[in-house]
Amino acid sequence: MPNRAAWAGISIVVVWLAVLFVGLFDGDAAFRAGSAAGDHVSIPVVWGVALIAMLATIAIARFGFRD
Repeated sequence: MPNRAAWAGISIVVVWLAVLFVGLFDGDAAFRAGSAAGDHVSIPVVWGVALIAMLATIAIARFGFRD
């Protein structure tokens, strides 16, 4: 049975694979502005997922790789 560090490494790989698949297959989040011209801003969803994945990576590494 793998130890805690091995499970932490596997978890980090899975988190970033999820980011990869969201980046490949998901779309954009569109936000409409309040103007009459119908302006809108679109942001790729993967940016938010990557931010959460970065925070999760830090938490997993702190727990999984400590002595």
